[in-house]
Amino acid sequence: MDEATYSSKASTEEAIKNSALLAVDCFQKAIDIISDDKDSYYGMGSAYYRLKKYVPAIKAYTKSTEHDPDFAPSFHGKGECELILQKYMDAVESFNKYLQLSEQYYTSHGVDSHQVDFGKILCDTLYKRGFCYLEMGSYEAAIADFSNVLEYGKIHKKEAHYYRSKCLFLSERFKEAIEDADEAISLDPNMAGAFEVRSYSYTALGNEEKALEDFERFNFLTA
Repeated sequence: MDEATYSSKASTEEAIKNSALLAVDCFQKAIDIISDDKDSYYGMGSAYYRLKKYVPAIKAYTKSTEHDPDFAPSFHGKGECELILQKYMDAVESFNKYLQLSEQYYTSHGVDSHQVDFGKILCDTLYKRGFCYLEMGSYEAAIADFSNVLEYGKIHKKEAHYYRSKCLFLSERFKEAIEDADEAISLDPNMAGAFEVRSYSYTALGNEEKALEDFERFNFLTA
């Protein structure tokens, strides 16, 4: 990337930041006029999210849901922020609420599949909830979410195979872990983590030759 490209990128990022700062100010003024406006709180949360200010974003999203407990987008935004902050249990609760409300929300607002790819949204939410479950040590719940992501097949396929292989390994289901790692590697031959999981799985099964081969590949990719 040359100097001009870096400069252009920096200018774009600065413009986005300034736009988000302006948005926060505008939404605050709207809230000062109508204090129970869920949309303004949602907009403020989204602006703070763009600014990577996740704590005030969560507060804004929460205020939005207080004024409308069925406002699905705010639960999704809140979950995104909680995931980034590694508040995994809170994120799971937010994603659960979003999944519970989303279909009815979009239907009631006249949004159809031509406007929004519901399958993609569902996959993304399940994938992120699955990651939360993985980090919480709830491996069976994580496996279920990653399996659903793969069944819908919209996005996150290689990542779902990788993280499911990790859950299977941690559940001592080593042969299944290898199968998922195989799938992840077939989709992305440079996915270092999949080689690592497969290496440990081969070790657990006593296949030291394949374990060493995979571990060397993992070291090469992460060097």
